[in-house]
Amino acid sequence: MKLDSLKKRINALEPEGDMCPHCQALKAMSKEELDARIQALVSGQSVLDDLPEPSPSCPRCQKAATMSEEELDAELARLNEILQDAIGYESG
Repeated sequence: MKLDSLKKRINALEPEGDMCPHCQALKAMSKEELDARIQALVSGQSVLDDLPEPSPSCPRCQKAATMSEEELDAELARLNEILQDAIGYESG
């Protein structure tokens, strides 16, 4: 049991490849799941409760952790724009 716990902690600190478990979980989400999460974020809800914890050694996680609220809002607006463009592209 302790060995499994230790392996999980090592994987979180030293991810295989270029993505930690948190980033891998985000990447594995469907368009619908991402859309729902973006819409929840826009409305001010937290939506990361069911994901693995961000890794302290992952550059992607650390970038998000060090962003100011204004930078996060701008990134969220950019992602929402991309999503709306994709929805318009698929329906048009």
